[in-house]
Amino acid sequence: MVHFLRYLEQTRFLHFLLVGGLNTIFGYALYAMFIACGLHYTVAVLFSTMLGIVFNFFTTGHFVFQTKNNRLFGRFVAVYTIVYVLNIVLIRLFQTVGMGDYVAGACAMPFVASVGFFLNKKYVFSSNSSSLDTRQSIADALNKIDTHEPLGTPLYDAIARHSVNVAFEAVWLRERNGEIEVFLKQRPNDATDYAGQWHVPGSVFRPGEQPEDVAKRIATEELHISHFSTISFVRFFFIPTTRRGWFESLVHLVQADHEPQEGNGQWYPVDRLPHPMIDLHQTLFIPAAVQYFFLQKK
Repeated sequence: MVHFLRYLEQTRFLHFLLVGGLNTIFGYALYAMFIACGLHYTVAVLFSTMLGIVFNFFTTGHFVFQTKNNRLFGRFVAVYTIVYVLNIVLIRLFQTVGMGDYVAGACAMPFVASVGFFLNKKYVFSSNSSSLDTRQSIADALNKIDTHEPLGTPLYDAIARHSVNVAFEAVWLRERNGEIEVFLKQRPNDATDYAGQWHVPGSVFRPGEQPEDVAKRIATEELHISHFSTISFVRFFFIPTTRRGWFESLVHLVQADHEPQEGNGQWYPVDRLPHPMIDLHQTLFIPAAVQYFFLQKK
């Protein structure tokens, strides 16, 4: 990994030099053109710098730092203001030793380019700027997604690790032959988290949903029944560390008048749960619902 990061840094530095050379040639070509048109060297530097700023911002940002964040343009202008002043000072210095405008501009070029590269890397296209650019790009993409549609597992998992999520846990219990049984489902073997593990049905709240809305969605989409006949809130658990982020789990005891479709899950006695089982469901959610189930019967 260390060697790979070093390789990336060396590649970026090479791109930095190549693009810097292109930018320098572009800027000097403009400077020479304005001098040829009869402009004073201070005006030639001003115009070539102004046009060079726009050209350099897009080439350096896009080809070296892979960013298209136009909000960095203000910093870029500030850097090139410093570069402009430095260029004027250096050209004037070289003129005092007898150099003409063309030669003085060429001699100043390596110094100006080096300082410009350093300031851009340090203060404009820094890692913090790239991070902000990435976050803004993600925010812009999320704003285009319908809040009432599911995000999909990869996107949801990525967001969940950076937020606190509220989940509805539906613990469906029944009494059969003197035993308390719980209805469980099994996650697919290729699931990104908790692959192949058994769990109580549940879902995360979507924007605008009430508990009954989530319960309806679980009943129809996960269990393929019309609805739960009763829904009783048991308690909530704040889970600060899971594989998918931070969760506040609202555990509910549910009942239904119809059995779920065959193959959509399975009933298990609460004292003989299957393996592997999601630990939180086995140690927290099901015991809390069972206790509430017996309290209701008293």
